[in-house]
Amino acid sequence: MDILKKISNPLYIIALAFTVFLFIYKSQLNADQNQFFGFAENLEMEVNLDFPVQVNGILVQEGDSVSAAFPLLDLTQLTLSKEINDEQFKIVELDARYKTNKNIIQNEINLVNAKYQENLNEINSKIESLENEIELHEAMKEGLKSLALEEEDAKIKALRAEIDILTKSRVDLERINQTLISGLNQKIRDEFTNLEASISRHNSDVAFNEKKLNKLSLQAPSKALVGNVHVKEGEYVDAFETMITLYEPNPTQVKGFVHEGMQISVEIGDEFTIRSTQDSNKEITGKITGLGARIVEIPERLRRVPTLKMYGREVVLAISPENNFLQGEKVIISQ
Repeated sequence: MDILKKISNPLYIIALAFTVFLFIYKSQLNADQNQFFGFAENLEMEVNLDFPVQVNGILVQEGDSVSAAFPLLDLTQLTLSKEINDEQFKIVELDARYKTNKNIIQNEINLVNAKYQENLNEINSKIESLENEIELHEAMKEGLKSLALEEEDAKIKALRAEIDILTKSRVDLERINQTLISGLNQKIRDEFTNLEASISRHNSDVAFNEKKLNKLSLQAPSKALVGNVHVKEGEYVDAFETMITLYEPNPTQVKGFVHEGMQISVEIGDEFTIRSTQDSNKEITGKITGLGARIVEIPERLRRVPTLKMYGREVVLAISPENNFLQGEKVIISQ
């Protein structure tokens, strides 16, 4: 009767259950000091751009398998629109500057022509005056004695010499004027040539940016699995903001936790056998590439007794991508 009372006592049942629990835990902990649990990981890649964009279309879905250069998003680069407007504004500025410079040079041409016409009129007026004076002297020669006639001839000769000088000056004036006008017209042609070259260059930049604006797309850098799509159609995305996360097609590393009470020795470069907990045929060799610098709580999924908190050291092992493990698959790591 006392035994039955004792067994039916709740405290006795709890104590017994706890004793059994500790026995099982210690048995599992000591069963194999050369193995521990981990899970396979695909390396994550965050895809972004170094300039702001607008999302026009999303071409993939989460979980899709994509090849290298496969288009992920249709985008519009916002800075390109500004660059195109800037280039077009520069063309307008160049055209206005050309017209201003052309007007300045044309005014110089008009001034040169006006000065030339003024000097030409002055020379022509002097020549006309001298010719009239010669006509007068020619008329006065009739009836003069030889001495007076010689004097008139000398005067007429001097007047004609002066006309010759003025005529030569008129030729020189016309030549100088033509040279000046030709130089100024050449400046206009040079300004126009420079304008054409600059406008052609800016138009080329506009065409190039418009082509980029129309055909910009975000592409997969390598073969991968689409993880999360962080954007929506029509959304504006800032520079360096993650738009899509990609994962390598197969896991390339395993993360495990060595219990702090285990006697197993782990060092960088050590090789371990990695085996699936669900399929013993899935097996591969991994090499330790990273060791945690402190003791941390082991995730519940990797504990020998999930309900009991356990602590250990994180271990990272590199594995060949040629494997059949699934992302996040639980594995046993053993020497």
